[in-house]
Amino acid sequence: MELISSLNREQGITVLMVTHEAEMAAYAKRVVRFVDGRVGSDRRRGEAA
Repeated sequence: MELISSLNREQGITVLMVTHEAEMAAYAKRVVRFVDGRVGSDRRRGEAA
């Protein structure tokens, strides 16, 4: 994850990751959650839950 994070930070590479792991999602600047195939929430890091 550190390699992917540094590529995003230093080279501006966008990474799309699909996961059920909260620990992996914690690396993201933005998390989109789906519920029954629809967007349930779309939050950027630092926004209130």
